[in-house]
Amino acid sequence: MELPVAEKRRIYIRDNNGNYVDTDKYIAVVNPVNDYIFGIMSNRYSIFQHKDIFPIAHNILGDNFKIRKQYLTRNGARFYVEYVSDEVLSIDGVDNFSPMIIAMNSYDGSLGLSFDYGYYRIVCDNGARIGEKILQICVKHIGEINSRITENFIATIEISKKRLLDIFSYLYANIITKDEAIFIAEKIFPKKYARAVVEQMSDVKDKLSMWALYNMMTYVTTHIVKSYETRRLLELKIAKEILVKK
Repeated sequence: MELPVAEKRRIYIRDNNGNYVDTDKYIAVVNPVNDYIFGIMSNRYSIFQHKDIFPIAHNILGDNFKIRKQYLTRNGARFYVEYVSDEVLSIDGVDNFSPMIIAMNSYDGSLGLSFDYGYYRIVCDNGARIGEKILQICVKHIGEINSRITENFIATIEISKKRLLDIFSYLYANIITKDEAIFIAEKIFPKKYARAVVEQMSDVKDKLSMWALYNMMTYVTTHIVKSYETRRLLELKIAKEILVKK
């Protein structure tokens, strides 16, 4: 994937006399290849190039996390990279998943250089962001990256894995009715995506586990939702509705 770069450019404004003068308060963040303006920022704003995610992520994650997928959105202003761990964790010996870190960066000020915790379910190729309730560390685009943030991130990953196992085990053991599952799906998803969740329940007679419902929903976000930004928002809604209620 060819990643766009960004550079700072001065901004000129028209004064009361109709003359253009340089402003020292703001800068434009621009793609130098096509002059596309990613955003207007404070003059204190520091640009982190998308490509710089890779060495930073490697320093944090080491060799045990491999790149799964990469996404560019908003005309290249946002960049996401999914890293999946070699480690395989088991949910009560019946289902397996691997920890996943989603690294992200932006040129338009909408995201700092951030790392979200997620998971990748091996059996069905589902992946999902767990959400900021589990782990999110963000480096703002002002100044340099603080080494303390990296150290805290590494220390938090182990805690997050334990928390994730506890949540998933809870979902696996928690049984709900089909009507309750449909209600939850329709609460979280727009109609067309809720319908795709409900269609997966065709073989369910009366009850199912919250884990089954959760994976029906992440199947939709992973395989049916086309927009990565929409997928991201839906995953956070799922996390807020289901994962943090344990």
